[in-house]
Amino acid sequence: MRGICGDGCLLRWEKVTNYLQITVNPMDFGINFGFIPTVSDIKSYVEKVYGFKAHSAYIGQVKGKLGIREHENYHDSHTSPRKPTVCPEEKEAAIVDALKHFGLIQ
Repeated sequence: MRGICGDGCLLRWEKVTNYLQITVNPMDFGINFGFIPTVSDIKSYVEKVYGFKAHSAYIGQVKGKLGIREHENYHDSHTSPRKPTVCPEEKEAAIVDALKHFGLIQ
């Protein structure tokens, strides 16, 4: 079976007879991913230290304000406009402290 894909590449249907398995260790290239905190980790830290629950939207807003790149939300509807969120100053300070605690900012 042959076909042409949209970019003009030639595709063929073949039975695979051999496999090549490659194991790559990031440490061999001097890359250390270490611990990458999730939003849940940040929420838990803020609740434990400051005694309130930080909303995910507030965490995202503070990260955006500080230039921490976020990945695209693939579950976002894109059909309805979002309500703008404004993080209160005291909650923003707590989230910034959590980001410092986890080493995302200095």
